[in-house]
Amino acid sequence: MTDRALARRVRAVEKRLGVTGRPLEQLSDLDLLGAIEAVSLALAADGNSDAADTLAQHDAQEAALRAFWQRSDMAGRNSPALEPGVRWPYLRARARWHEATHGQDEPRSAASEVELWQKIVASGCLEGERC
Repeated sequence: MTDRALARRVRAVEKRLGVTGRPLEQLSDLDLLGAIEAVSLALAADGNSDAADTLAQHDAQEAALRAFWQRSDMAGRNSPALEPGVRWPYLRARARWHEATHGQDEPRSAASEVELWQKIVASGCLEGERC
């Protein structure tokens, strides 16, 4: 995902969370994927077509990454470490690799879903609060 595409998605998530003045800079790329998934699933369940489109776009990116890594010429070549039981394991593995390789000065990812929600709540942007 390009920086520009990620920035657009961050702005979309911020808008859905009610962020008006302070971006979600405390979230790493891996945290953003979790936040995008959680918010989009909740909004899509309520019938929001933009949220459903966001999920579909990420699903398509995930499918492309899965197809790439499952090609016969790529099998066994530094395959990404996938998290079992999560949505978008290849996208998450790529974000985790990027953070470990290039993200020394960037926000660190949450160690658990509980910690991720603590970061989101700490931003003060949920339940009608203004940022």
